[in-house]
Amino acid sequence: MIVARLPAPLFGALLLSLAPLTGCATSGDGVVRELWRVDLDHRSPQSAYGYSLPANANGLLVAAGQDARVHFFDRSGREVRRIAIEAASESGALTLRGGTVVVGDIKGNLYGIDPVAGTRLWRTKLDSIFLGTPQPIGNDFLIQTIDSRIYRIGENGEKRWSYTGPLGGMTMHVGSSPQVADGRIYALFGNGDLVALNGDNGDLLWRRQLILDASATVLSELRTAVADPLLLSGFAYEGRESMPVLIAPIYQGEMLAASAADGSRVAAWNLSLKSAPLLHGATLYAADSNGALAAIDAKSGQLLWKKTVAANVELNGPVEHGGALWLGAADGTLFKIDFEGKVLGTAKVEGQIDRAPLATPDGLVVRDHLGTLYLFQ
Repeated sequence: MIVARLPAPLFGALLLSLAPLTGCATSGDGVVRELWRVDLDHRSPQSAYGYSLPANANGLLVAAGQDARVHFFDRSGREVRRIAIEAASESGALTLRGGTVVVGDIKGNLYGIDPVAGTRLWRTKLDSIFLGTPQPIGNDFLIQTIDSRIYRIGENGEKRWSYTGPLGGMTMHVGSSPQVADGRIYALFGNGDLVALNGDNGDLLWRRQLILDASATVLSELRTAVADPLLLSGFAYEGRESMPVLIAPIYQGEMLAASAADGSRVAAWNLSLKSAPLLHGATLYAADSNGALAAIDAKSGQLLWKKTVAANVELNGPVEHGGALWLGAADGTLFKIDFEGKVLGTAKVEGQIDRAPLATPDGLVVRDHLGTLYLFQ
């Protein structure tokens, strides 16, 4: 496996209208190329780990950092502007249909940002912070906070409704985000509660508890939900009638399939996940926190194969980009893998990769816990 690193741009005055960088496309040779890297928030070595994720908006990458700034980077990795917010950020970012970018900070503030003008459009104060990524629902968006609340918020920052779930015990510094399908909202809470809500008004449709024993005194015993649920439209496990199911990943537990109609348990696999599985065609790919990648038939639930990528190393992903699967590892390794589980190439970043990479038209964005953003192809 080969790693090639291209030098950072010598001068960053590239216009946003330029075509993607030439000479850097991944070919069949399995080479993983680093196009650029940038220090997101210039933190000190003693700073806390960072987990915020960027959004792709109008040709820019927009990311909030621990320096209480929202940063705007062009396609060459050059920072073109930054604006102040009131506190450090650990959330993901979302670009709404109208172009507004939404980010949050650790004091419970939500912000609407105009990425073109580089201005703050609005601020909304919540009772708690959220560590996931906002999810679109029509022109609005959903967030799930660490105090087990789900909010539907309008594109101008107005609160439409909220739902309060159960408070859990121990938690982690990453969180699940709600998912939307056919007018319903599905959410997985840290204590293992899986719920379905009416998307219009937030009314509870059903609730199921997926973790039989959530008690823990140390992190190594903690079973919790930190990855997003995933809806599969047609699932016929062990010859049962085909039905829509929710795939619910439990960290240090199991990956479960629950009926989307009522939340009843349908199937389970011995996989501990920190990020959502990926559906590609008729195959479900899941990256285990013990270092394995599994492929599952998305119609029958049959385990097709499970291959070790990095022994005893937590994996995040997979995401699909450029005809391959990409995984980030806690030891800082980025893996490019084909759909049969063969490692095609690797690259190494300086810190841990604690969240799944982000696929963009120009390449794969990776963020490490030290505050560096990378672009790979």
